[in-house]
Amino acid sequence: LLTLTSTLVQATVAEDMRGRVLSAYMLTWGMTSGGSLFFGALGSLLGVPAALAIGGGMLLAAVAIIRAKLPVIWALE
Repeated sequence: LLTLTSTLVQATVAEDMRGRVLSAYMLTWGMTSGGSLFFGALGSLLGVPAALAIGGGMLLAAVAIIRAKLPVIWALE
C-alpha cells in the first residue's frame, strides 16, 4: 500500500508541490501510533462506541477549523 500510494502521488502531483504533499502524507503515518495508543486507552476507559464518537467529533472539529482557516483548500481543482 505504501509503495502504491507513493507512486500515485509522484505520478499525479505537480513537481513543485511533490515534497509538500509527501511530507504531509508521511506526517499522517507518524501520527498513527500515537492515535492508536490514545484511542485504545480511551476505548478501555469509556468503551469502544464512546471512543469512536469522540474520534468522529474530533475529526469533524478538525475539518471545520481547517475549512474556516484555509478556505482556499476547498477551491483546489
